[in-house]
Amino acid sequence: MKLSQEMLRRVGDFLDAIRLNAANNFFIGIFQMRTRVATQVQIYNQIAIALGGIVALIGLVVMIAWHFHLTALVQLLPGAAPMRYNTALAFLVSGLALMMLGCKQRELAGVFSVMVAGLGLLILAQYAFTVDLGIDQLLMQDYLTNTLYPPGSSSAIAIDSNQQWFILINRPQAGRPAPNTALGFTLVGIALMFINAALRKNRPSLAGAILAVGALALSSVALLGYFSRPLAKVP
Repeated sequence: MKLSQEMLRRVGDFLDAIRLNAANNFFIGIFQMRTRVATQVQIYNQIAIALGGIVALIGLVVMIAWHFHLTALVQLLPGAAPMRYNTALAFLVSGLALMMLGCKQRELAGVFSVMVAGLGLLILAQYAFTVDLGIDQLLMQDYLTNTLYPPGSSSAIAIDSNQQWFILINRPQAGRPAPNTALGFTLVGIALMFINAALRKNRPSLAGAILAVGALALSSVALLGYFSRPLAKVP
């Protein structure tokens, strides 16, 4: 009887040790998982800050180039259309929005995201309703477009009429980004708003990801066409 009781006690101690070890492993696993998740989130935030900084810097450099008449920075390629001031502004603000997301400044990120989407929508509205809201040259007088594309001049840089999202473009308008550029920034701004709202609830944003991919695809097609198009000679 004493032997049986001793065996039962040892078996009980062994089972208690197993349970304690399992509990310890469980809590250690949870801690390690949370540590990995926190590390991944920190890495994603750092990537967002870095990419946002690059985008914002591009926009800021082009805006400064407009102010100081540094045409080489406004026109990436000779004979190509210059980057409009409002396009550079949208780059700057969208970069700041992405940086604020990485820094967990949700309110500022939301404000910048609305600004980007709002600017894109206003530009699209001007094309769609054939109106001038006075925003194209509000911050900077466009001194390049009419020089590169003089009205009624056939000797200017060649540009073909093209259809962009049901909008026919015969010639660039001073200070006004193209419709596909405006649509791209609209998608970016809305995507940032969705992502910002999802991060507040600590969950991923499928809508934000889809819109971001759409903006990336749109910009990639435009970029490929931009660099693959033969350059016209400036008279």
